[in-house]
Amino acid sequence: YRTYLSIDNDFANLRTLGMNGMKVTVAHEFHHAIQLGVYGMWPAPELYFYELTSAWMEDVAFDYVNDNLKDLSAYFAPTTAYTFRDSQERTRSFTEYDRYSCPGYERSIWAHYVAKRFGVDIMKDVWSTISTMPPLASVEDVLNRRAKGMKEAFDQFSVWNYYTAERADTVQFYSKGKLYPRYKPNVSVSRNQTKTIFQGSANKLSENVIEFVGLSDTITAIVVSLDASNLPSNNAQLVNFELQVSSTIPTIPYQQLPNGMYVGLKVDDLSLWSVHYFVSSKKGEASSIANVAYPNPWRLKTNSPLRLPVSDDRSANVDVYILNASMDQVWSSSVVVANTSGQRMAELYPNQIQNKLASGVYFILIKSSQVEQLWKVAVVR
Repeated sequence: YRTYLSIDNDFANLRTLGMNGMKVTVAHEFHHAIQLGVYGMWPAPELYFYELTSAWMEDVAFDYVNDNLKDLSAYFAPTTAYTFRDSQERTRSFTEYDRYSCPGYERSIWAHYVAKRFGVDIMKDVWSTISTMPPLASVEDVLNRRAKGMKEAFDQFSVWNYYTAERADTVQFYSKGKLYPRYKPNVSVSRNQTKTIFQGSANKLSENVIEFVGLSDTITAIVVSLDASNLPSNNAQLVNFELQVSSTIPTIPYQQLPNGMYVGLKVDDLSLWSVHYFVSSKKGEASSIANVAYPNPWRLKTNSPLRLPVSDDRSANVDVYILNASMDQVWSSSVVVANTSGQRMAELYPNQIQNKLASGVYFILIKSSQVEQLWKVAVVR
């Protein structure tokens, strides 16, 4: 397409006034000119990615203006006037587009995430691919080639969004995280001391934060729907889930938190979901994640990874050993340590184990130059 820009004569009636307003507006609109002139234009459902990228480009070109912080509030702490949530307070599907209610500016946070985690060139790679395939497919293609894929990236994006405002870690997560609003929970429920069940639904490819408020602490669950099938052509697709918080071991895949409570997620297909838990004291905002292997039991057919928290704060790799009940070694490998949910983790995937394990109880041992850690995990084929 042939493109051109027309510039306002004074920038006097905009939310960012004068030269600063002009700078970010030109950066935003000039990038639209590049998008249309070089890569072409996909139909309306895809336009969220055009706006997402141009809003991010404002910060890339003029990072001291911060005009886009006003749009990010719609994602993190929405108001009734501007919100990236539906009428039931569920976070919308990441690919949803509406010119007025969710145009895409509020999702520029995604571009900040992938640029810091994978390098700024990843956005250029995505746009180079957009010339031949739509935005979501382009993102998936690039992430499959450069990282662990869309599911893993979107899962960790949801975790990064927890670390904003007073929780911000500007080295490990968003560089401007202290300026971003704290994520407003989608749902807050009272928790009793025995068992609390929350049944809800989520839009496909979305994150929802559920708070379980107890007498002395709060358990925060970030529930992530990773199903991107049929998007964005049919964004209005709900998928059901159930969260359980219990003082006794539940019958569904679970993990135990530092406060002694057990938490679990019940869904039809666990491979299309992820969940992260944090515990915060009433006396402060310091959060913690359990030092346990999860999920437990580990159901191999779900293709979900077994996550092993690593206490070693230096090693890039750890040696992982799986031992049967007789303490005989049945599998071993060197595994990369990555940052997951704000914690160093070694992740085992079912396709790594292949046919080495039958259903049963196993000991998982990790070794590094600094530590040795051991867990007991039930494996279900």
